[in-house]
Amino acid sequence: MCIAAAAALIAGCAPVQSTNQNIRVAAPKVICAKEVVVLMPDDGDTHKVGAIEVSTRGGSQIVDRAEFAVTMTEADKPPTEPKKMDYDQIRKLFGEAIDIRPILPKSYLLYFDTNSTVLTAISAALIPTIINDIKSRTTVDISIIGHTDTVASAEYNLRLSMERADKVYQTLVSSGLTAGQAKGTVVISSYGKEDLLVKTPDNTPEPQNRRVEVIVR
Repeated sequence: MCIAAAAALIAGCAPVQSTNQNIRVAAPKVICAKEVVVLMPDDGDTHKVGAIEVSTRGGSQIVDRAEFAVTMTEADKPPTEPKKMDYDQIRKLFGEAIDIRPILPKSYLLYFDTNSTVLTAISAALIPTIINDIKSRTTVDISIIGHTDTVASAEYNLRLSMERADKVYQTLVSSGLTAGQAKGTVVISSYGKEDLLVKTPDNTPEPQNRRVEVIVR
């Protein structure tokens, strides 16, 4: 996430502009106050950041580390070297923007033992993480989508994939998810063997295709 602000607000001064991908940030033609651009991690994960290029007529800088910032003071001068910004200072400058930013949708893949609705041990361990994600959001829509590998008939796999999706929903409920916490809609669907994660011929057992995808948004 890229956020930007002017250290002082002056009437008639254009703010920093950014593309919808938050990759390139260009300074306005006239900088009327000090502009600060800081790169924030995705969803609070300090190990997950992209990169931004901050440009003026005088040059540019790449910022690719979480909570590093550059400053622009004049349109004909390059941005300053990226420097780590103290989080208290980030909160002082950008606290309101941070607090209102939406939480991005997140997808979880849960895998199953062959020809069953039993989650693998690693996937079962993800259930508390999914519930915590749901609880952290103000409003939530949840999609639970079942899939299978290509072993057995299309009709059988369509039924099995729906059973797997239902099993995941029931597991979320039995693990503490309530209707009040969902706060939105829960859509349960299945594709059988029609939407393979790993493309295989028919009658091929493939662990990565035996899955349920849970999308929390």
